[in-house]
Amino acid sequence: MQLSAADFQKQYAGMSEDDLARIDRMSLGEIAQDCYVREVAYRASAEYRDKQRQDAAEAEAKAVAETKRCFFCGAEPVSADCAAHVEMHSGYERKRGFRTTTKRWIPQEVQVARCSRCQRVHRTERHVRILAGVLSIPVFGLLLLILVAGAQVGPAIFLIAPVLWYGLLLVGSSLLTWFLYLLPSCRKTNPIHHAYKSIAVERAMRAGWGKGAPLTFSWDLARMFRRFVGLVEVPRASQTSLSTGA
Repeated sequence: MQLSAADFQKQYAGMSEDDLARIDRMSLGEIAQDCYVREVAYRASAEYRDKQRQDAAEAEAKAVAETKRCFFCGAEPVSADCAAHVEMHSGYERKRGFRTTTKRWIPQEVQVARCSRCQRVHRTERHVRILAGVLSIPVFGLLLLILVAGAQVGPAIFLIAPVLWYGLLLVGSSLLTWFLYLLPSCRKTNPIHHAYKSIAVERAMRAGWGKGAPLTFSWDLARMFRRFVGLVEVPRASQTSLSTGA
């Protein structure tokens, strides 16, 4: 499939300055080279610099406005005590010992503006998800007994057992949360996962942060449970914030 000039223009326009500078112009075809030269010339123009300043000013204005209203329902007022603490991670620390190297992920936290009503709704959502996790254990045990006794699948069932349990956990928590937000008192509030769409979290992700806790094995079972159930908010409000978006 041969790319058109419009395809090359779109590709180069979406590149960063560093990526564009790494392209070997002489290795490009005639159409691609023409589009590349135009893009480089445009980025060196005063028009491009003015557009960049305008976009930056608009983004900053949106970020400031986001901190003054609840991001989940748009209501006012908001306060630091009600802010949503979104758990993230950034890189890891290396600790070298005798013949061993330990890697520990660095936890980060971003705050998203929220009103007191949405805070109460999100706390209820967290309790509902935890309840779904607790209820999934006996349901999974019963399902496992039925499969072993009825189908006689043997030891193979223990290989797929974690997948079955996670499926029950995911479906159960999603259904209960869906019913929660159908209630009149919760209908105007977006779920806590809506925080990932905030400017503060998007900036952190562009800076290289990852969503939530890293998906690695840990003896901290509470942390693993939060990761699997999908709770993005740090339960302990007293935890120190490393970066704030509110």
